[in-house]
Amino acid sequence: MNSDTAFLHRHRRLHEATTGIDCTSWFGPKGLPLPLQAAAEAERLLNSPDELERYLPGCRYFLGHPVPSSFPNHPYSAHRPTDDPLPPELLISIDDAYCDEVIDRCCAILGISRRTSSTGAFDDDDDDDDDDDDDDDDDDVHGFDEYDYTTWLDGSADPHGDPWHRLAAAIQDAYLGEFDGLSKAVFTALDTNEPDHHFDLAAARILADAAPVSQLLALVQRLAPRLIEPGDHPDHPDHPDHPDHPDHPDHPDPRWQETIIFALAHAGTPATLREGLKIFAAFTPSDEDPRYHRPWTYFQRALPALATLPAFSERLRPDLAALTKRLERAVAPFPPTIALLHGRPLDLRERLDALATELDRDEIRPFQVYQLRHTLETYTGVDLQGLWVDADHVDRAGGKALVKAIRENPIVREHVPGTRYFAGHRVPD
Repeated sequence: MNSDTAFLHRHRRLHEATTGIDCTSWFGPKGLPLPLQAAAEAERLLNSPDELERYLPGCRYFLGHPVPSSFPNHPYSAHRPTDDPLPPELLISIDDAYCDEVIDRCCAILGISRRTSSTGAFDDDDDDDDDDDDDDDDDDVHGFDEYDYTTWLDGSADPHGDPWHRLAAAIQDAYLGEFDGLSKAVFTALDTNEPDHHFDLAAARILADAAPVSQLLALVQRLAPRLIEPGDHPDHPDHPDHPDHPDHPDHPDPRWQETIIFALAHAGTPATLREGLKIFAAFTPSDEDPRYHRPWTYFQRALPALATLPAFSERLRPDLAALTKRLERAVAPFPPTIALLHGRPLDLRERLDALATELDRDEIRPFQVYQLRHTLETYTGVDLQGLWVDADHVDRAGGKALVKAIRENPIVREHVPGTRYFAGHRVPD
C-alpha cells in the first residue's frame, strides 16, 4: 500500500469530486496520511455493488451526480439539457472526475488489481513495493495513539518561564482542577509567543476543553480589537461611540480570530457558539487556507448532523446566514453553559456506548476511536493509551477491557448530560 502523502491527497481530491464521499478520515489530526483508513473506504465502495454500479465507464460525475454533457447516449442526458452549459466553476471542479478512475483509484489505494470476477474477488497485486519507505522516519511517526495533551503533561512547566513553559503550566494546573486564571495564563502564553501552528492549536484546545464559559466570554471582550472590525458593533471597544475608544485601533488579527473561533466552537456551549459565530463573520484567513481546518466546520460538531448533499456543500464553503439560523435553532432550547454534541447535551455514557459499538465493528475506524478517546480521556482523566496497538491500529481486546473499566468510573456513571469536566474535575461555569 502506498502511504505517500501526495498520493493520498491526489486520490482524495478525485475521489471526493467524483463520489461526494467525505474523505477527511484519510488524514490524521496532524495532516499525516492514514492509509488504513483510505483502504477501508476504498474497500467499502468496491464491495458495494449497488453504489458502484451507479458509475458508468467513461462518464463524468461530480459529487455523485452524472455530468450530462458526458452522457450523449444514456438516459441521464435528460438530467440537464445539453444546450444548457454548466457553470464554468463547476467545469473546473469536475476536471478529471471520471467514473472508471473511481475504481482504479480505490484499487491503487488498496494495492490490488481491478475486479476480476463477478463474485467481487480481487487479485493480490502486492509486489512489496514498500522499498521506498524510509525506515529512518519510524521515530517520527505520529498517529491516533497520541493524546493531545501528553507532551504538555510530560514536559517542563513554569508559569513565569518562556511561552511554552507557561502554556504547559496552565495545562498541568487544569489537570489538577485549578481553573482560576486559566484563560489569562493561556492568553499570556499566546501573546508572548510567535505564531506557531502546534502551539496555537494546543492553546485553543485547552481553552475549549477546560476554560470556564465565563472566562472564555471575558477573553473575547479583552481581545475584541483583535477579533472584530471596530465598526461592526457599537459596544465594541474600538467603536467611535465607545468610551474606551483608543486613538489607534488595531485591525482584526487572523491568528487570534482562528484560535478563538476554534476554542469557542469546540467548547460547544450555546454562549460560546454564538460568540464564535460573531467572530467568524469577521474572519478573513491570512493565507489562502486556514491554518487548522475550515473554521465554519468547527461549529458542526455541536449541531445536529446533516446526512445530505447540502451538508457536504456546507462543509465546502460557508453560508453564514444558513449556519447562523441552524445554530440558533439548535441552541435555543438549552442553557448557555451546557456542552452540546450533535444538537444534544453531551452524554459521557453515550460516548462510551459509541466506543463499545465501534470496537464491535468488523472494520474498526481508527479516526472514530481517536475522537471518542479524546472526549472520554479529557473528561475523566483516565489514560486510554491501551486502546492502541500502534499509531494506526486499535487494540480490540484492550479497548473492550477499558470500556468495561470506565463504565465504573464515577464521572461517567454519574455524569449529568451537558456538564463539562476536565481530567475528572467539574469545569466551573
